[in-house]
Amino acid sequence: MSAVITLDKVGVVYGRGATALAALQDVTLAIQPGEMTLLLGPSGSGKTSLLQVMGCLLRPTHGRVQLFGETLARDLGVEALAALRLAHIGFVFQHYNLFPTLKAWENVAIALDLEARGPRILLADEPTAALDGKTGQGVAAALHDLAHGSGVAVVVVSHDPRVEPFGDRVLHLEDGRLVDDRRPARSSA
Repeated sequence: MSAVITLDKVGVVYGRGATALAALQDVTLAIQPGEMTLLLGPSGSGKTSLLQVMGCLLRPTHGRVQLFGETLARDLGVEALAALRLAHIGFVFQHYNLFPTLKAWENVAIALDLEARGPRILLADEPTAALDGKTGQGVAAALHDLAHGSGVAVVVVSHDPRVEPFGDRVLHLEDGRLVDDRRPARSSA
């Protein structure tokens, strides 16, 4: 199976000079279809920046990003990136992202219309953060089932240790570096 997302020595630096902050440092990895990959690490470790790079929301400062085997050109325009996201990537954000000028039913209608497109990649930033244990595990199980049932590559950023049994692969970030990449033994997830 070919990777849906490949990162090669990707780095992200915010700011310049003495105030520069390296959010990601030479991260190399490949995300496979049909798997649920967990991104774990302490606050400030680079998890959300990594997710944003994977979702074509943030351009890396250096390194190479491939989507479905095609290298994303550094000069790819905003419209082209938006078209890639719309065609292939679904997002679950940590915070509510509603259109404030639309009514509630209009926000739902837009989401349902976009959902019918069937993303090949689903990126979720802390999808269980505001949920009780049982509901959080239900969400993790649903994401796991989505990956295995439809072949979608699911990547989940989480601080919640209860989601770990649902991951096919666990990546651990610290200080912007990938320090652990493992496949846990299958449990009763």
